[in-house]
Amino acid sequence: MKKTLLTTILLFALSVCRGQEYHPLLENPSWNVAVASFTGTYNFTIEPGQNITISGTIYKQFHDPFYDTDVQLREDVSTKRVYRLVEGVEQLLYDFSLTDGQMITLPNGITYTASVSEINVSDGTRKEIVLNSGFSSGGTWIEGVGDTSHPLVPYYSLMSDPYIYLVCSAQDGTNIYNRGIANGGEPTDCSMLLSVENVRASGNALFPNPCVSMLQVNVSEALRSATLIASNMLGQKVLVAENLNGAEASVDVSALSKGLYVIQLYNEGKIIFTGKVLVGE
Repeated sequence: MKKTLLTTILLFALSVCRGQEYHPLLENPSWNVAVASFTGTYNFTIEPGQNITISGTIYKQFHDPFYDTDVQLREDVSTKRVYRLVEGVEQLLYDFSLTDGQMITLPNGITYTASVSEINVSDGTRKEIVLNSGFSSGGTWIEGVGDTSHPLVPYYSLMSDPYIYLVCSAQDGTNIYNRGIANGGEPTDCSMLLSVENVRASGNALFPNPCVSMLQVNVSEALRSATLIASNMLGQKVLVAENLNGAEASVDVSALSKGLYVIQLYNEGKIIFTGKVLVGE
């Protein structure tokens, strides 16, 4: 009986700890955002930011392609809050510590009530906060993702036309928010977000990315009879290029169908590089 009770207590404590786990926003994030108007819809990508120091404070700076401006954010993980630097002054952008029914006054002077629940993402669920003042919306925040409209801009400052909405988000190249999954439907294709950037790590690079015919491989150490393996999203090997030598090599990928592929590079029997490449028409 005591053993059963102890097990129950441990399992409950574990579930509470998991429920309290915080997912920081500024851990190498990227986003794909759609802009819809009567003329049609187009997408833009917000790439991972860079650390910069302003007046002794470290911020993560992102470039916003929609407004063509740089945005500086700072996250206080201990309070679960994210701040946006506006004309040299920090303004609260997100407060992920909000609980259900709690009220918050945002920089626009309007007080909102938070409705807190869970939303499905690619790797499970995340905390969702919907803000409403009774006569206007303050947006929908997802922990580790940002607002479901524009992650770098407060919802209340967005225009009603065009309609802007988040399609996908990623951290360290791994899909987190997926609009299709969040809405309970078929997963949205997020391959554009996950692979548009040239893959660079430890001095290694694959480019161009997306690629049409020839994929260039640059490495920090000389290749000696190296092997490059390309696999599709089902894990099936679809291309093997052998006997690659030197610091640079070219691989013909023209026979591959349009899509996203995982690239693995082996040198002298050990894997030295893994990345993703989008092959287009």
